[in-house]
Amino acid sequence: MLSSLQKINGVVSEASALGGDNVDYAFFRLLEEINGVVSKKALECGNGKINGGDATTLKESKIDIISGSELEISEMKKLSACSC
Repeated sequence: MLSSLQKINGVVSEASALGGDNVDYAFFRLLEEINGVVSKKALECGNGKINGGDATTLKESKIDIISGSELEISEMKKLSACSC
């Protein structure tokens, strides 16, 4: 599977939703990959025209990232501590 992903430049990131391990890292890694693809596509568009039509580009876009105490996952860990 890994070699197939490497052939198509796929991204692999492991995270545990149950324990919250590496979830924020995986999310930020995915955002970085998406940003890289969007930026590359915008550069390929040149002046914003593709086949005579207009292309939408993201100039000076911002992504508001939740950080600090707002990204607290300890409550989620408490909820997932069931005996089932």
